[in-house]
Amino acid sequence: MGFTRLYLGEDHLLCVYNSAYTEDYRRFYFGDIQAIAVAANSKRKKMSAFHGGIALLLLIFAFWKSGYWTAFFMILAGLFLINVAVNWFRGPTCTCILYTAASQEELTSLGLMKNALKVIDVLKPLIETAQGRLSPEEIRAKAAASKAPPSQAGL
Repeated sequence: MGFTRLYLGEDHLLCVYNSAYTEDYRRFYFGDIQAIAVAANSKRKKMSAFHGGIALLLLIFAFWKSGYWTAFFMILAGLFLINVAVNWFRGPTCTCILYTAASQEELTSLGLMKNALKVIDVLKPLIETAQGRLSPEEIRAKAAASKAPPSQAGL
């Protein structure tokens, strides 16, 4: 699976996918980016519940056993509880998808909402410089055109 890094270029965003022994590169020019969608997800809650459940199970084992095993299970439970706390304090998680005319790409390196919003704040002026800026009237017109029902001519 690996990990992903983002690099800001002069006229593009470079996404590097690193997996064990290989690296793949995707370049997204600011003029080609149509949208960046950010949606909150429940990954933080699921991971916290999973690690909290393991910690609870380990605490049950700690009270069930005696001697050195109690200390062993308590330390393991403490490590999982620290992981729950760190996960919670990092903030909400999200899914971030970059859309171009040819593709859509999930930016997995932007898994935290605060990081995704910071990156969008940096990219927005660069994209607007490359593509120009739409007025509110143009945005409303495009939104209305996209909501129009499809033509019935072919039926």
